[in-house]
Amino acid sequence: MNKIRWGMIGCGEVTEIKNGPGLYKCRDSELIGITNRTLSKAHDWVKRHGHGRVFASPEELFASAEIDIVYIAVTPDVHKKFAVECAKAGKHCYLEKPIAPSCADGEEIQRAFAEAGKKVFVAHYRRAMPKTAILKELVEKISPVRSVRVFRSDNRKTLPGWLANPAIAGGGVFFEADVHLIDLLDFLFGPFQSWKLDCSRRNGEEDSSSLIIRGKDGLLISGLWQYQAFKAEESCEVFGEKGILSFQCMNTGGKAILETAGGSEEIIFPDEPHVGLFMQQMIVDELLGRGKCPSTLETAMTALKICCEMRDI
Repeated sequence: MNKIRWGMIGCGEVTEIKNGPGLYKCRDSELIGITNRTLSKAHDWVKRHGHGRVFASPEELFASAEIDIVYIAVTPDVHKKFAVECAKAGKHCYLEKPIAPSCADGEEIQRAFAEAGKKVFVAHYRRAMPKTAILKELVEKISPVRSVRVFRSDNRKTLPGWLANPAIAGGGVFFEADVHLIDLLDFLFGPFQSWKLDCSRRNGEEDSSSLIIRGKDGLLISGLWQYQAFKAEESCEVFGEKGILSFQCMNTGGKAILETAGGSEEIIFPDEPHVGLFMQQMIVDELLGRGKCPSTLETAMTALKICCEMRDI
C-alpha cells in the first residue's frame, strides 16, 4: 500500500474547509467518494471540490474495496451507528467529535473496532496542529508546571440550528464546542488523574461552568466558562517555575506570550484554513507505517466523559 483512500459520509459545513480538503490535499492520500443523506448536496460538493464521486448510500460506500478509511462527518446522534457499521465493514475510521452523545456509545464503538482489528481516530485536530507543537515547546521552557488557569466566555446562549437540539447534538455549548478545549488540555497537561465539576443554568440555558482537574505530576488545572456573558473572551495561563505562558486556547491561530527571567516574548500563530489537514496527514502516515496519530478513540474518551458529566449536572 502506497496511498490511503478515503470515503466520507456527510458533507456539511465542517467538510467544506476545515476537514474535507485535507482528504485529497494530504501527501499519499486520495478521496475516492462521498455520500450524504441528501444526494444532491453530495453531487454539489464533488463538483465544487473536484475530487471523489458520489456513492448512493453509506452501505455502498462501506462495501467498496477501493476505500481504506471512512471519515464520518454526520451529527453525533448517528456516530455510533455509522462507526459500528464501518468497523464491521473492515474499514478504519476518522470520527467527528464529540465521539457520541454518551460514554456507553463511545465504549460500544471501541469494542466494535477492537473486534474488527481496525483503527479509529477522532477529529480533535488541535492535537496535530503546528500551534500545539510550539505550545508544547514553550511549556517545556517554563517547566515544571505547577498550575494552569483557563477562562472562556461567550455571548451566545445556545448553539445555532441542529446544534441546539440535545437529541441530535448531545447537549449544549460545553459538550459540543469545549470538548475541543478539554481534549487539548489533556494533550498538553494530561493524562488527567481526577476532576471535579460544577455548573449553573439560567432560564434553562447554560450559564456558568467550572472544573478542577489534577493532571500529570500533580499539577492543578482550574477552568471557568461563562456562556451568557457581555462579550466573548478566552485565555489559558500556564504557571511554571521558570515563567508564565498565556495563549488563546480555542483560537486555532492567535498569539501567545511567554514571560521568563529573560523578558517577554510574543508568538503569533497563523490562521490555518484546513485545520484538520495536519491530523489527516498523521493518520495517513500511521496507516502507511511511517508515523503515529495522537488522537485516538482512547485519548478522546477522557474529554467525552468530562463533557457528559458537565452536561448531566
